[in-house]
Amino acid sequence: YLQQYSFINMDVATVVTWRKFCNKLWNATAFCLHHVEKSEIKGYNIESVASLSLEEKWILLRLEECIMKCTAGLESIDLGAVTHSIREF
Repeated sequence: YLQQYSFINMDVATVVTWRKFCNKLWNATAFCLHHVEKSEIKGYNIESVASLSLEEKWILLRLEECIMKCTAGLESIDLGAVTHSIREF
């Protein structure tokens, strides 16, 4: 990209939007970590998933797909794919 052009157009509004998005991720992570430390985490098994509603199962499926995409993106240092999968979730 840099070989084709001598400058990069940087939109300040886009930077501000991404800053707000990252701030939301930071706050959500801090909230979860605060509550996770106070409670005991128990894994889920087939019986507990079977009792969930269809919507809750769908959310867990989407979360699992997002985690797999983020892990693959972080391992290949493809931060664009990571942010895209988080935003898509």
